[in-house]
Amino acid sequence: MVGIPGCGKTALAKRWFRRHARISLDDIRKMPRDEQRRILERHPSLQYDPRMDVARRVEYVLIDEALGRGESVAVDDTNLTRDVRRRHVNLAKMRGATVNVIYFTNNEQAFRQNDRREAGLPVGALRKRRDELEPPETDEGFELVQIVPDVSWPDTSD
Repeated sequence: MVGIPGCGKTALAKRWFRRHARISLDDIRKMPRDEQRRILERHPSLQYDPRMDVARRVEYVLIDEALGRGESVAVDDTNLTRDVRRRHVNLAKMRGATVNVIYFTNNEQAFRQNDRREAGLPVGALRKRRDELEPPETDEGFELVQIVPDVSWPDTSD
């Protein structure tokens, strides 16, 4: 998935991709550090981009493990840049997976959602993420780029 915070990635993933391994960078960042370390220790030979922080490395390992088990994966993260997406696409292709992307273009909805969140981002930070966003293209290795326009997804916390 590709989109700025608040555009509905998590709601869509929870509603439509229940049978996928949902790998959420937000959830990883909430994990205790010792749990993150244990996950990384399971795969000491994985090669990481040196620019990846610990949470991104954990995300990479979890994606690799799920693909290794033959699971479909929904990467629930902003994935704003080609560089970030390249790592996911390369990993998936090494595992023989087909890679599709869902691109959320509903930035106005994201700003409205952010205003309703108790712990929303400062508007300047959300604008910065919007400005960093590089729209996904099929030349990145995607079989399909699905565009989601300005639409609200109901929360599915269950």
